[in-house]
Amino acid sequence: MENHGSISNISNPASFNRVFNHFREYPPLPTGYNWETQKQQYCPRDRGANSRMWDTSHVHQFGYVFCHRGLYERASRFIDNSNSAIKNGLREGFFLQEVDVFPGKKIKDGFLAHDQTANRVTSKKGSWKSYPAREIFETTLVSRVVDMLFYPRDQILEKHREANHVKPEDLGDLDFESTYLDTYEKVPRLESTILKTRIKDIGLTLQLDLRNDDFATGIAHYIFHLANNGIENSPSRVRFTPAWDLFRSTMLKGYNKEFNSFEHLVQTIKKKSKEAYGVDVFKLEFLHQLPPLIMVFYSDSVVELAENDPLEDDSTRKSYKHIHDVFKKHVSSFIGIGKESYNFILEITHSGLGLLYDVETGKARNPLTGAPLRDETVVFNSLVDRAMIDVSLELRREHPDLLFCSCTRLPDVIASDQKYKAHHQSGNMVGWERNEEKGLAAKLRAIHGGLYPQSNIAVADDPIAEIAVRTWIDQNSALDRSELLQKPYYEWLRQAGTEVYDAVNNLNGDFLPNRTGDPVDSTPTNPGTNSINLGSPPDSTERTRLWRDDVNDIAQRESQLTNVDNEDSQAEEEADLQQETYDVAAYKAAEHGNDEVLQELIFKGADINASTGFFGSALAVACAKGHYETVQILLDNGANINGPRNGFCCPLQVASHEGHVDIIQLLLDKGVDINASNSIYGTALADACAQGHEDIVKLLLARGADVNAPTGSSKSPLEAACIMNHDTIVQRLLAAGADVNIPINQIVGSQHPETGMGMGNKTPQKIWGKEANCDTFSTHA
Repeated sequence: MENHGSISNISNPASFNRVFNHFREYPPLPTGYNWETQKQQYCPRDRGANSRMWDTSHVHQFGYVFCHRGLYERASRFIDNSNSAIKNGLREGFFLQEVDVFPGKKIKDGFLAHDQTANRVTSKKGSWKSYPAREIFETTLVSRVVDMLFYPRDQILEKHREANHVKPEDLGDLDFESTYLDTYEKVPRLESTILKTRIKDIGLTLQLDLRNDDFATGIAHYIFHLANNGIENSPSRVRFTPAWDLFRSTMLKGYNKEFNSFEHLVQTIKKKSKEAYGVDVFKLEFLHQLPPLIMVFYSDSVVELAENDPLEDDSTRKSYKHIHDVFKKHVSSFIGIGKESYNFILEITHSGLGLLYDVETGKARNPLTGAPLRDETVVFNSLVDRAMIDVSLELRREHPDLLFCSCTRLPDVIASDQKYKAHHQSGNMVGWERNEEKGLAAKLRAIHGGLYPQSNIAVADDPIAEIAVRTWIDQNSALDRSELLQKPYYEWLRQAGTEVYDAVNNLNGDFLPNRTGDPVDSTPTNPGTNSINLGSPPDSTERTRLWRDDVNDIAQRESQLTNVDNEDSQAEEEADLQQETYDVAAYKAAEHGNDEVLQELIFKGADINASTGFFGSALAVACAKGHYETVQILLDNGANINGPRNGFCCPLQVASHEGHVDIIQLLLDKGVDINASNSIYGTALADACAQGHEDIVKLLLARGADVNAPTGSSKSPLEAACIMNHDTIVQRLLAAGADVNIPINQIVGSQHPETGMGMGNKTPQKIWGKEANCDTFSTHA
């Protein structure tokens, strides 16, 4: 942990919960709806596996929902744009996630981060561009404590009052950094992040957010790798190349701030290609081989285009018609491109401010309440927003095959007196506009479910609330959103009844994970994500004693957070917090193989079957890390051998994935379900085949593993072995009776052993047998 001019005395990692002690909660759904079904509908698996699948006929009626920057959890110290945030989204069943990316000069230098500066998520200062790629990848991520409780804001304000006589709302951009807490994660590599999703075939679709001219850089990287695989001579081959396979579950997102037309983007792609590779390889026909491309259209860029557009009469430069026409021309350059008519996915950032703008009279009303808007700047912004809304509606009528995207923009930090967002360029906290009319657009963009027109794809900091609102309003109440062109939002929403009105307004309240201070409810409803870092594994008796003291100290500190009047209730709250602390501490002890601390925590009542980390239970993480004695202790104390309860990472599967033969033998001796399957690893046999662990394959088959058992992943054991070219394992599976005629539906990086061509939707026998004349298959056909 590094401390940079800290004002507070935060010394214990658990104290982070004093600042952000709020967990995401699953709100109630209408009668007849359940969360598992809703998440599957709005966040389905692997939607980017084929760019042609991104059409309106495949999208859920009320839109797909992406997690913004992964599913970050500040109270658990899952930093946005980190591997933990992505894994957290998967654990919660969200397979659509957006992350922010800096591609670097070459794709291997790309990494995940939100701001242009490194100071918000690392202890480094200054721009990312000032550091070499190697140093970036060795940089540890930290939780930046935006500590409103301890920061001497009043002292700063007093200084400014004395010097400049300014008011608090005029103070502007403040850096609220007080302490950095190490998360034990490094800056994630772009390439390895994407590769993990393909190797494990977990069904994740990543939307890669590329700011500035990085969008052109990312496209140039991708096309160059396709060109190296013969795309120019045989475009149809592209879907069977490693480059296409790597990126087939991604989407690339850019911004109109940098590109005033598609042609401008093309010229920038050509420039970036020459800078990185010394050659320009871009051609229009390659567009259909790229991942789905999204272009974001910001209103300020539209106004700038309109101001620079030549006119005979300058008085009409800011008229509704002029802005409408300039914007439609601007957007249309990204539609119907080339002979085969390629369309970008459009993210038109209308906030809804213009919904009640009257084009004839030029008067604007508050879209929430219907009250007149009087500020001239706000009225003009309402005009621009209405022009963008109308263009969006026209394009939907003219091009039914278009897809539209949106983003629910929530404050990054919510204090008791102000809401803040992180400035993309500086990483500092910038206060939201306090003026009621001037701050209205930001408030509208934070409304879950969107206003009108609704998007096909929504990116949200709180995907849970986004799905819940769409369920309440659109599915359950079937409200007509087009009425919002004439009717204020609150009046429109009341039509659905009191229950819906209250539920939706509650969901559109403060986003608790971004609020500082004590939680509204002292007891988190999702204690499993309450990650408390107890430090590195102890290497001495003294270290073990200190660690044990930490456990008691954390429980004592956390219990002090409760503030209830009734003594009995207070005791109950303290007991709950202490239990949660013990559960998380037990998971951490199992993760590091600290058996002495683990046994003491079990004695104190830790629930070793609680799902408290990425691998779920303490037993699962011990199996993943290869701690044999720890596994024995957990099993002897009643650990669920087929757990965890969420079914995400079962002990046998993770042990098989990591190649821990001794632990697999122990689990088998204790009666584990050898054919159990889960969503990430499939069966233990399938995963061992994919990883090339021949000794484990031999052991599992000898102990009765079903060579053709249904698997939760997309690959059977035989398919997994074929894909990864593990010939001896293929032979062993065939000898055990593997079915050579099981269809291969989702092949990852698979190529014919002789021709190098992709295999398509075939069977193992056809691929390695008849076509390749492989004796292995012909003798078992």
